[in-house]
Amino acid sequence: MARLFSSGFELNDVSIEFEDGGGTVGTDATTFRSGAYSMRANPTASTGFVKHTYSTVGLARTLPRVYVRIASAPSAQSIIFAIYSTTNSILTSIRMNTDRTLELWNESGAAQIGSDSSALSLNTWYRIEIDFNGSTPLATGYIDGTSFASGTAASATDQGYIQVGVLSTVTADLYFDELA
Repeated sequence: MARLFSSGFELNDVSIEFEDGGGTVGTDATTFRSGAYSMRANPTASTGFVKHTYSTVGLARTLPRVYVRIASAPSAQSIIFAIYSTTNSILTSIRMNTDRTLELWNESGAAQIGSDSSALSLNTWYRIEIDFNGSTPLATGYIDGTSFASGTAASATDQGYIQVGVLSTVTADLYFDELA
């Protein structure tokens, strides 16, 4: 599978590489995995995310990934990584719970896929990925290359964009880096 896009937030301005971001989000020069910057989503009873469109005609399979570091877990369950269709329907996501566990979701079916992950540690970088194949349909969630959940997903061959950050109205402090 060919890489369509990558960003380490090195331009120090999320509005240059991304679109339609919402809430409290920006770059940070003190906490990063590599390079000199990361994206920080630090909302207080709000959201903080960016959007990247990678296809206007739609794709059947994608494997987006991002590194996440938790400074403060969300005050309630929050979507932190999501794949959308070209018609703006959320297809699948990774949600973070208040106990720092992750859940993989079939958003079109409003159902969790598999079980929660183990709790993630504070102030540690983790690579999270979603392997989403709308033709099969199957989704698998990964943490540092190890599957934590896998199962039936939305039947959709029109994947068009991802959103990364804190997509739900909560209080949290999360860092993101090396989105691809």
